[in-house]
Amino acid sequence: YYADLGIISDKQCAVVDIGYSGSLQAGISEITGCPQLQGYYYITFNTAKEWEFYTGKMHGYAGEFVNPKNHADLICKNGFLYETLFNAAEYSFWCFNRLENGEKEPVFDVVDNDAARRVLVKRIHQGAVVLAKDLKQNFGHTLQSLLMPSTTASRILEDFIKHPSELDSAMFEGCIFDDGFSGEKLRYIVPPRAEIKRDLNSIKAAIWKEGSKALSQLYLDSPKAKSGNVFRKLNRKLFGNQHRIEATAIALFL
Repeated sequence: YYADLGIISDKQCAVVDIGYSGSLQAGISEITGCPQLQGYYYITFNTAKEWEFYTGKMHGYAGEFVNPKNHADLICKNGFLYETLFNAAEYSFWCFNRLENGEKEPVFDVVDNDAARRVLVKRIHQGAVVLAKDLKQNFGHTLQSLLMPSTTASRILEDFIKHPSELDSAMFEGCIFDDGFSGEKLRYIVPPRAEIKRDLNSIKAAIWKEGSKALSQLYLDSPKAKSGNVFRKLNRKLFGNQHRIEATAIALFL
């Protein structure tokens, strides 16, 4: 499969991933005989040190070989949410089956009730592509000279994660995070509101605790004030974010 992609020893190739240890990059280098395979990551943790001599260079945008316990980037505290946003919408890949005609058939870990996450992630990725095309079309001649550190590029995303409105969190309501490697098979990014209403402790097991707490406000307000409070909060949050986005865009491009 990797040979079909052109990952062979005499070519310059690279993998792109969210992070963190580079073990996948090192594994691909070993099985393809491509020792100079490079990796481009959002961030690499200090655990990548044990793999750096088995493969090519590892590049980290938000940091290289950092200690996640004391690094400022929010991915160190909300890694599972970042993985949900960054990773592919498809199910987790397990292996290939070779068919009788010699073709390869990929095998995925199909998860029940995962449609909400897949649809949302596809739309998020489509939005990222639209933004990239827009930047290239309007600022293509200056992009190489536009230095944008990760702290600037992720500022609005970090604000979204740390200070979500009920409407922000509702986009992720019922989205499943499937982590078969940790032993706990099923967790929600934000639990369904019926589950939060039934048991507020369900927030503790949520992947995005800030978002789950925001959604829980629907059930912590008094019945009379609930509707008005929610819409007032949504309006303040939406218009506040709009102003911050406009101000950030002006600062970046002026």
